[in-house]
Amino acid sequence: MPPKTVIVGVSGASCSGKSTLTQFLHAIFKGSSILHEDDFYKTDADIPVKNGIADWDCKESLNLDLFLETLKYIREHGDLPTHLHNRDNKNVAKEALAQFTSILEEYPESPISSSDYKIIFVDGFMLYVNEELIRSFDLCLMLVCDFDTLRARRESRKGYVTQEGFWQDPPNYFENYVWPGYVNGHAHLFQNKDVHGKLVDTRIQLSPSSKLSVKQNVEWAVATIQKALS
Repeated sequence: MPPKTVIVGVSGASCSGKSTLTQFLHAIFKGSSILHEDDFYKTDADIPVKNGIADWDCKESLNLDLFLETLKYIREHGDLPTHLHNRDNKNVAKEALAQFTSILEEYPESPISSSDYKIIFVDGFMLYVNEELIRSFDLCLMLVCDFDTLRARRESRKGYVTQEGFWQDPPNYFENYVWPGYVNGHAHLFQNKDVHGKLVDTRIQLSPSSKLSVKQNVEWAVATIQKALS
C-alpha cells in the first residue's frame, strides 16, 4: 500500500519564521516535499499598485486559483507537479539556518515513517484566507508573532527576490502594506477579528507564544504533527 499523502500548511505573517520552520520540518521528516506559496506570485507587472506603490503583501498579489489547482493535484497524485520539484525559497532567513545542524541532531530518525506517510509541507503567508484553501490541508499550522518583532525583522531585510527581479521595501511599508494585508487576509479566523486574540477556527493550530525560539517552534510543530498522525 502506498504511503498516505498528508498536506501540512505552515503559515504566519511575513517574517514570522514560517519558511525557516518549513525547511527544518522538511529535513526532519524524511521523504517529505515542500511547496512554496511564493512561487505563485503574479508577475511583477501584475502586482496590485496602491497609492503608487506595489503591494506584494495582499492576497491579490498571488495567483490563488493556480495555487489551489496545485494543491488539488497533490491531493490526487500524492506528489508535487514535476516542474515544482526542488524549488528553493530564496528568501529564507540565512541567520536562522545557521542553527540547522544543532537542531537536526535532536532528530536522528524521522518522527513519522515515510513508508506510512508522504508529507507535503506548504509554506506561505496567505494559506488560510478562504474556506476552500483551508479545506485543502490536513493540518494547518500557524506561527504567531507580535507586531514590533515582525516589523523589526522585515525592516532588517535588504529585500526580496521576485520572479523577475528584486524588491526592496520603501519607508513605512510594513505598517502601510504588510500588516494591513495580513490583517485583511486573516481577521476572519479570529474572535472579534482581532489577529492577536483567540482563534475561532479550530482547524488551525496556533503556536503557543510569539516569544518562541526557532528551536521551540520546531519542537512545537513536530509534536503537533506527530499527535495529528498518531
